[in-house]
Amino acid sequence: MAAVVQRVSWRCAVLATARRGVLSAPRRELHARTGSSSVAFRVSPVIQSLQTARYSSNAKLGPLNDDIKACVVQVVGEDGKMRRDVPLSMALEEAREQGVDLVQVAENNGHVVCRLFDAQKRLFSLRKSAKNSKPKQDKEVVFGVKIAIHDIKVKAEQVRKFLAKGHKVKVTVKFGREFHLKQNALDQMVLIEEAIETDVGVRDHSPRDQYGGVYVHFAPKAHNVVL
Repeated sequence: MAAVVQRVSWRCAVLATARRGVLSAPRRELHARTGSSSVAFRVSPVIQSLQTARYSSNAKLGPLNDDIKACVVQVVGEDGKMRRDVPLSMALEEAREQGVDLVQVAENNGHVVCRLFDAQKRLFSLRKSAKNSKPKQDKEVVFGVKIAIHDIKVKAEQVRKFLAKGHKVKVTVKFGREFHLKQNALDQMVLIEEAIETDVGVRDHSPRDQYGGVYVHFAPKAHNVVL
């Protein structure tokens, strides 16, 4: 037991020195020992922490590897069971052997709780979830009342692309001050709806008036949304 405590104390002293910038492990030396750049990245938590500290903090992950300041940690396994009072050096070695990271997930009353997982994959998953959870911005596509049939098809395809990406789309047909063309605008809206079709979206309401035009909102069909 005394030997373990001595090793842990030595480890803490080394970590403190490394954080002050006195100790660094040259990448070429690590390559010579491992023969693999990817393995070298794993066996050099100090270098890894320098490369990923800002990235991990932005994604709300806790300290990684040698960024963990505790000398003894509690390690939670994939089965949810906790191993208590594990020396940090042993936990880091276990992470290296598994090709993952040691990540601090909690700290309660001075007890640091860690998990073993691939930090980069977790960050990617968090970013993807955050991106998908953001509300889609509404789009608007404007048609002129005298637009040609070919141009209707081109703009209708633009509406379809927005709907396929999950955006609500406001389709507006403008006639400006030529109020006598309102019926033409309504007829134009029918052609537009036919060009858009209903496989990617549905009309929310019948055409409504706005100054100098009419408009309709289209909502995407959830099963056709491309993330």
